[in-house]
Amino acid sequence: MADNSRRYSSYRHTIAAGGSLVIERVGNFVACLYANGDFTIGIDDAPPSEFAQGLSFGTVPGDTFKKIRLEN
Repeated sequence: MADNSRRYSSYRHTIAAGGSLVIERVGNFVACLYANGDFTIGIDDAPPSEFAQGLSFGTVPGDTFKKIRLEN
């Protein structure tokens, strides 16, 4: 049986100034491979944090998140 809990997903979005986007996806790691500028990212219901191209976030072993909120 295949382990479907370990999958790589790639998303590409353009978020207008002042806009936001919610990606509902269970995971434990997120990385920004490309961005035109800085933005904020909120994991689940945590307050947003600054994020930029080249940065990544990983949960502690055994934890997962359910959604990512991106704000421009």
